[in-house]
Amino acid sequence: KPSITGMDFATWGGLRVSAGSSATQYTVCYCPGRCATPQHWTEVPGAITVPGAGLTFSTLPAMVYRHLGDADTFKLTVARPPFSSYSDPMFWTVRLVSAMFNCTTDPALL
Repeated sequence: KPSITGMDFATWGGLRVSAGSSATQYTVCYCPGRCATPQHWTEVPGAITVPGAGLTFSTLPAMVYRHLGDADTFKLTVARPPFSSYSDPMFWTVRLVSAMFNCTTDPALL
């Protein structure tokens, strides 16, 4: 639902798009009323480009389960595009945060 409307515009606020490993373009589509079928939607000229994330991660195995057995471990790799930053990976630190929190959550709450 729009947060602000006028006679000839509507504004949606608080939107978020997460960056992927590479830049992605998104098309904005508009529907003036009944939006149940695809033919009711119209493409708005232009595009939104979201740059790729500076860092990406992968795990091995690809699917990691919350409760690992005693002998089960997984490998986490954090990577960045070449020349995108100048920090030494030897000094990087990571922590795993539940999806209900974010990276700025006080570690005592995790």
